[in-house]
Amino acid sequence: MSELNERILDCPDCENQGWYVVENLKTGEPLQEQCKFCGTEERSVFNIVTKLEAKNAVQEDRIIDLINCNKVMQSECDELESRVKHIEAKEDIKDRVLMPRELTAENGAKGLLIGEFSETVIMPCEHCQTLGFVDDEACEECTGAGDYSLKVGISWATIKDIYKMAVKNLATQEQPSANEYGRRL
Repeated sequence: MSELNERILDCPDCENQGWYVVENLKTGEPLQEQCKFCGTEERSVFNIVTKLEAKNAVQEDRIIDLINCNKVMQSECDELESRVKHIEAKEDIKDRVLMPRELTAENGAKGLLIGEFSETVIMPCEHCQTLGFVDDEACEECTGAGDYSLKVGISWATIKDIYKMAVKNLATQEQPSANEYGRRL
């Protein structure tokens, strides 16, 4: 500390203010005049204090910038949290699964689903012409009912159409863009 004091010089003229008051020779009014010692001597108390105040002002500006940046980040975090709460309130996310937008052979869906679904179709009996009997006896093909049940597989095109409609109507509508979650806060 004594080394620092040796380097700092007190002003012999202005009490380290950097200026002093003199009388205006024309008007007689007080006039503020810069102290030559304080203005030219780098080690004067006035110059050192002025530099420290300038440094502090820069640091204060930086602190204000950081506070403002923090406010912006907090606002963005609050907005994202609000979106998440909105989605969670809309539906329970744990009841959702991530699935492809469409079914293809490439993503394995065709091999998994083809032949898995069928429906029963009632067909008219062509043997008895839907009458239920032939030559006064019960028809052997439809056992007298006039029609019979036939199990028919659901076509791959129909499976894809059903899936496409489900995706269109059940997918979460609010999907974040890559920019929203990809940028750093």
